[in-house]
Amino acid sequence: RVALVLAGAAVIAVLAPTVSARSQAAPVKTAEPTITGTPAQGQTLTASQGTWDNSPTTFTYEWLRCPPSGGASDGSDCASIGATSASYVVAAGDVGFRLRVKVTASNADGVGAPAVSNATAAVTAPVGPPNTAPPTISGSTVVGEALTANPGTWTGTGITFAYLWSRCDASGAACADITTATQSTYTLVTADVGKTLRVKVTA
Repeated sequence: RVALVLAGAAVIAVLAPTVSARSQAAPVKTAEPTITGTPAQGQTLTASQGTWDNSPTTFTYEWLRCPPSGGASDGSDCASIGATSASYVVAAGDVGFRLRVKVTASNADGVGAPAVSNATAAVTAPVGPPNTAPPTISGSTVVGEALTANPGTWTGTGITFAYLWSRCDASGAACADITTATQSTYTLVTADVGKTLRVKVTA
């Protein structure tokens, strides 16, 4: 209370406390977030925010690695990956597991309870482009001459190739890798006399 004295008369003014009422409650989930993309190593997954009441203004994300069964629907038995963006590039450590994303929404009046997506399918290892015609070798089989590998035919675009030559017996079996021969061409040496050669192409 503040007392003001004016011409011998007491005038009392009461200062009421300031009260700020909430305009709305904290966000409430109405539909779970979802994950789009292929759950395979090297692929990018993207999380939706889900849908929320009470006009959330901020969303945070936490990606979870879950058991092959998918784990609990609230993600309680899943491990945090440490990824906190709306998108996630699937890592080698995720292969064989399933993934979920936990989304938390907030507004000026509070933070809502986290919402957890359904689990993806089990994450798979990357699959390379399919081969439709095997590699071939051309050139003269004389010591000092170069053999050339044609990579064969593969489906897809932007494909790169790796080569590894092997020295085999006369029947083409019992092969041993020539660890230094990793180019598309190979120059024959004395050790190749009486042998056959193969080349392995990886796309």
